[in-house]
Amino acid sequence: MTKRQLLLGLYFGVWFLYFAAFWSRAVGFDEAGNLVAYHINIWGDWAAHFTIASSQAYRQLWLTTSPFLVNGRFSYPFIADLIPALLMKTGVPLITSFLITSFGFSCLLVCALYYFYKTLFRSAKIAVIASLIFLLNGGTGFYYFAQDIIRSPAPLETLISPPHEYTRIDKENIRWVSVIDSMIIPQRAFALGFPLTLIALALIYSITLSKNQNGVPKLGSLPQKKLIVASILLGCLPLIHTHSFLAAGIILTSWSGGQLYLLSRNSPAKLLPSVLSWSLILTIISIFAIPQLAVYFWGQVDGFILWYPGWLASEFKMNWLVFWFKNWGVVPLLALLGVTQLAVAAAEKDDQHQSKRWKIIVTFLPFFLIFIIANLWLFQPWSWDNTKLIVWASAGFSGLAAYALVGIGNRHSILATLIFLFTIASGTIDAYWIQGVDLHQWQMYSQEELELAEWSRANTDPNSIWITADNHNHWLFNLTGRQTVMAYRGWLWTQGYDYLPIEADLRAFFINPQEQTILEKYDVDYIVVGPAEINDWSANVAQFQLLYPVIKETTNYRIYQAK
Repeated sequence: MTKRQLLLGLYFGVWFLYFAAFWSRAVGFDEAGNLVAYHINIWGDWAAHFTIASSQAYRQLWLTTSPFLVNGRFSYPFIADLIPALLMKTGVPLITSFLITSFGFSCLLVCALYYFYKTLFRSAKIAVIASLIFLLNGGTGFYYFAQDIIRSPAPLETLISPPHEYTRIDKENIRWVSVIDSMIIPQRAFALGFPLTLIALALIYSITLSKNQNGVPKLGSLPQKKLIVASILLGCLPLIHTHSFLAAGIILTSWSGGQLYLLSRNSPAKLLPSVLSWSLILTIISIFAIPQLAVYFWGQVDGFILWYPGWLASEFKMNWLVFWFKNWGVVPLLALLGVTQLAVAAAEKDDQHQSKRWKIIVTFLPFFLIFIIANLWLFQPWSWDNTKLIVWASAGFSGLAAYALVGIGNRHSILATLIFLFTIASGTIDAYWIQGVDLHQWQMYSQEELELAEWSRANTDPNSIWITADNHNHWLFNLTGRQTVMAYRGWLWTQGYDYLPIEADLRAFFINPQEQTILEKYDVDYIVVGPAEINDWSANVAQFQLLYPVIKETTNYRIYQAK
């Protein structure tokens, strides 16, 4: 084994151990038997994924209607939750199935990043540095960490146990949160879809744009098979990770359009084979993607796109450049330097037509376009969700920044090292903070709620419809797969559902349960009355006791039969 292979093995081994250490402790039970999450974004995001997966496992494997809203159209990329649902059908517990798949997705992402950068830059060194810049993204948060240590009455304790995240500091308007913290851990669609897209794009690049590209691959050849596999992967993206599908569309449009334009000017004889290659890619992607888009997303995102120049900088009333320096440091500047260095180096080797220089620009232009687009328009009601596109700009910027740093390091190694440490300092602090699971825990479900979920799965019809409160971690729709009339309003808002009429019906019913038209209107079978229904929806407990038979009662909950 060579030294390079040993170092690469060590690199991957460290990341695999890092994620193994986290996922083995990410969710567990406290001394009272309550299920707790040791990361706030798991507590916040996984309830929705539990709802989808339990619906798939216990009710309908391939969902066609929304588990979040009765009779609602389902428009969510659910494949990442279908995998644990299949495990659950074989007897694997819900939590275990999620932890196993999350660990697998995390390791896949680390490998996919390396493969993507290695394909684009043909350098293992650049691939590793770029992957680290991507995974440990952050801006100037480390400065505030240093300030916290200096001001702390116990500096060593603050150093060992950081009090909070440092890629998210709301009072300082730092919101480009660590990719590990905000996406890889909580966002299961991203954790699966992003690495699959990286692999597919790298395969397509290696066949269509690399220097070894030689026309359309022959029928049945290995390159053509890779091209078909990559195209199928991209065609399946709408139901895996919709934002990656959108980003891949921008990237492939730039790659194909740029390459065809350059060939038409410089190498007309190669134009037809290239047209055939891109036509094959487009055809396969369309065959798989169009039915998904038509069934699950068509007409569901009307009004989502909004002109929003400056993105969060405008919300914070900050200068755009100052905002991004605080949030991302010098990575965007390094990316500009990197693409310039690449173009200059390519032009020096190709003085006649400078085609290599323009191929470099074509390759990396879409990442700059994505960054610009995400800073001019919103693509979902919650403005922070634009980070799901910005992360694709980060994929390109991180590679270019690594290339620039290697170039600087060839002349000034100490300077390059200092700049590199600056780019990853805040993200490294947060990566360390994430592992401190003993410092932060949030209860997802009490032991009582877990027992209620188990009873409901065993004693009620999987297709029954329930009235419940809408707290995001409600045990009924999270853990049993049963259909609630209305789940968490935050999910419904971000996914564009018109839920206000149903909300009004529920509010009126909880206050005045003798008004039973809602039961017929939504074909309700059961009603849950517990702490959230009483505190948040003002459920009239006395009237429910008079009007409906109790089929299950615990210390804090009653389940009433509606029919």
